Amino acid sequence: MIGLIVKDLIQMKRMLKTFVAIMLLYVVLGAVQGSSAIVGTLGVMICVMAGLSSLSMDEHGKWNQYALTLPYSRTQLVVAKYMMLSLLAGIMAVFTMVADIIIGRGISSSTAENGLVVIIGSLFTVALE
Repeated sequence: MIGLIVKDLIQMKRMLKTFVAIMLLYVVLGAVQGSSAIVGTLGVMICVMAGLSSLSMDEHGKWNQYALTLPYSRTQLVVAKYMMLSLLAGIMAVFTMVADIIIGRGISSSTAENGLVVIIGSLFTVALE
């Protein structure tokens, strides 16, 4: 199962570098404007885009046909995908909370709320896929 998660992360390696660069740009813009609301929103969008891109890359590479020959059940394949997206949502939540601290709001209840919004929003949206 861990191998499936690592496969997805390796597959999205280049894309994630681009997303991190975009997030850093928006942290700087948020610091200039004094608002970190866009960082949390962008975190949710990046998690959703990463999930959709992962599914698209799997489909393009015909991974689904190959995966059925592996000793994993369909349930395990789906659970691994959700675990990978949960990991990304957790990383984005931490990134959002750090961005709140950097932008100058300090550690407050709204910092934790932004992190929870990223996690819940990402997982809810991915569940709808």
